[in-house]
Amino acid sequence: MRITPGLRWLALAVILAFGATIWWGVTQLRLHRDFAIRLENNYQRAFHELVWHIQTVENELAKLSVAATAEQEMEKLATVWRQLYAAQEKVGQLPLGLVPLENAEAYLASVGDQVFALVRRGTGLSPSDRAQIDKMQQGAAKLAGELAELQQTVLTRNLRWTDVESALVRVRNENEVRDNSVINSFALVNKQVQEYPEVQFDQRIGVAPPTPRLEGNKVSREEAAATALWFLDPGNEAAYKIVSAELTGGTIPAYSFVITSEQDASRRISVAVTETKGRVLWMLDSRQPPTAGSLPSEALREQAANFLRRRGYRDMRLVGQHEYQGSVLFAYVFEQDGVLIYPDLLRVRVASDDGRVIGFEGNGYTAWHKERALPSPKISVQEALERLAEGLELIGPAQMAVIFNAQSEEALVYEFPVQRGNDRFLVYVDALSGKELQIVRLEPTVLPKQAS
Repeated sequence: MRITPGLRWLALAVILAFGATIWWGVTQLRLHRDFAIRLENNYQRAFHELVWHIQTVENELAKLSVAATAEQEMEKLATVWRQLYAAQEKVGQLPLGLVPLENAEAYLASVGDQVFALVRRGTGLSPSDRAQIDKMQQGAAKLAGELAELQQTVLTRNLRWTDVESALVRVRNENEVRDNSVINSFALVNKQVQEYPEVQFDQRIGVAPPTPRLEGNKVSREEAAATALWFLDPGNEAAYKIVSAELTGGTIPAYSFVITSEQDASRRISVAVTETKGRVLWMLDSRQPPTAGSLPSEALREQAANFLRRRGYRDMRLVGQHEYQGSVLFAYVFEQDGVLIYPDLLRVRVASDDGRVIGFEGNGYTAWHKERALPSPKISVQEALERLAEGLELIGPAQMAVIFNAQSEEALVYEFPVQRGNDRFLVYVDALSGKELQIVRLEPTVLPKQAS
């Protein structure tokens, strides 16, 4: 059969059209996949931020319950209102249009309105107000717990929010109930919100440190590298090798090094050394210890203390510790003449299986450490104690300390460990003016270790 030029052109056109169709299909597939990834990331971020906002609401309400001054009360109420507003915004960013979550949304809106009314009133809280705030905290605690359980389900089962959205559409279109862990959990949360304590009020009704600025001579990359190697193991620098280095900007410009061990080439250790003064800002070992460690906390605590001593950190007081992913995080502050200097804070992470230090964070100590000319208190510890709210139980000795106040200035304070119900707090009272400056809610195991 003789193929005419017309047939050749027709065949070529068909092939080109077919190729263009395939190219268009592949391109659309890639675009769809990229869009799905971005959408999933947005859903994940919105949900995790929602959980964080609700947990912050519960924490601030707990601190509000022990506030002794109208100023502290208004500060905590304002924080609660902002977090409630943010939580409502995050709920709206989830694929929940077809899930009956209206009770939870209504609860957040109602509590937000009541809190805003208290802020607008601008006066101290009455006993009835505090009773209602206790109910608020109960409801927030339950909601935070239920969302945290759902968060754990999403993480452990590797569930995707885009799958949830597809399931919601199928449920609506087919008018039937499908078994989906996330959908069922949200429905349960929505149902249980109806059982939260009702909050009704009469209708009349957070301290950032200053921006750190290091002053002093700048160090070269070579000098910073020598400091990083020494910090890993003083006297044994030859056991490590720097594989990459760069100068990074930010609030505190620093040289960032990636270092390997001669004994384990797969092990990566990152160390940041400040460009000014050449101080170690942080250190992070890539090794992830197993979740079940065998060493007792006393041995890990001694490892952390020895780590600091070998690197020249003197007069450091352990003020808290908690377990974290197969390790224990120890928090230390500088102690001067028996006064705890909280701005000079640093943390050491010790693996629970072998006692090796796998993390160090010294941002506070690096930025603020210095010898201070401390003022003398103008009120006695007993006078400061009388400024605390009623109904608080003192559960430890008072401690002199330095913290940042609301104006980001250092203030000499009395630190009182107290308890209200099952919650424990640190309350800080200005040693010069007698004003209550700050309240910190504590986890069950992180009361500061007091001097004997």
